[in-house]
Amino acid sequence: MTAAREQLLLDLGEGFTCTFTHGFLPGEGGRVDYLLDYDLSREGGRPFVPDGVREALETLHLDALKLFHASVTPALLDLLSEPVAA
Repeated sequence: MTAAREQLLLDLGEGFTCTFTHGFLPGEGGRVDYLLDYDLSREGGRPFVPDGVREALETLHLDALKLFHASVTPALLDLLSEPVAA
């Protein structure tokens, strides 16, 4: 096997959706990497209102963060929050 991916289409409510793709990908030097890809959007057209755009972006940002936290373990979150040695 050189790669394996799964794609989920998630309804986040109020017209917001997420196409979540995850799976194994070939990495450098024969390593196998794991992909977590969240494509969030809002369905339908609406008038351009700056405050509405800002609210939608805040919602999408928070939803993406929630999805990421639901996809990883607390141990991985701790590892990712450690400073990188120079």
